[in-house]
Amino acid sequence: MLILEQLHEIEKFSDLEQRVADEILKDPKAVLNLTIEDLAKKAYTSTATIVRLCKKLGFGGYGEFKIKLATEINTFVLQTERIMQEMPINKEEQPKDILQIMVNLHYQALTDVFHSMDIAAMNKAVDLLESADIITLYGREESLLIAEDLHLKFKRIGLPCVLEAMHGFQNPTLYRDGQKQVALIFTRYAESSDFKQLFQMLRMHDIPMIVVTANKDSQIAKLSDSLILFDNDESIIKMGSFGSRTSMLYVSDCLYLMLFSRRFEDNQERLKNYYVHMKLK
Repeated sequence: MLILEQLHEIEKFSDLEQRVADEILKDPKAVLNLTIEDLAKKAYTSTATIVRLCKKLGFGGYGEFKIKLATEINTFVLQTERIMQEMPINKEEQPKDILQIMVNLHYQALTDVFHSMDIAAMNKAVDLLESADIITLYGREESLLIAEDLHLKFKRIGLPCVLEAMHGFQNPTLYRDGQKQVALIFTRYAESSDFKQLFQMLRMHDIPMIVVTANKDSQIAKLSDSLILFDNDESIIKMGSFGSRTSMLYVSDCLYLMLFSRRFEDNQERLKNYYVHMKLK
């Protein structure tokens, strides 16, 4: 979870620690230029309180905290405060404002997911994909669009992949003995009954699962073979899946590029042949 999100969880902090959290949230950029003594003075507390707060957030001290905060700060390059993903606009917004808000919202989502990426988890997922005889893609609603986009990319470089887009048909397909299948699942919440049933069936047939989700606490996430978590605080009740869609598309594109780079020259040739074939149709 991002630092700025954790600082809003007031139940975690003492009254003195909450003073520090409030001071940081007032102007995160300014904190980067403050010594621990400066911040203690502004929050009317002690340096020991700041160190305790930093440790509650998972850092060794104030210096480590500021380094991590600095990596998040570019979320604020285009706006002065975070945009609410569920309802990014209000009724007074003008068309020009809406255009700017959407740029900011997508930039915010990309920055969040970039800073939350685990490169080891991404590499493990790519290892599984590269060694598979068949890749089966799964998604529902907005996440299905991400799966469909990746399905097309995989086809362009000749990867054997399957995607059943129709609801009710997304069950594991069993192939001949000896064919190694890998499942790649896109799901923001990973809690739907459909996905839980799918998970059980994949487990039953010993099919490895790569799960791309923002919900680390779901059963699917905990028991996946490769878990790719992305930071996204979007709730279920929302105007649209703006942030989560952007986050999942980013992960999907990164997986594709990492896989492409493993056999770069071969894949370049496959791309060329794919488009030659398309022109002949």
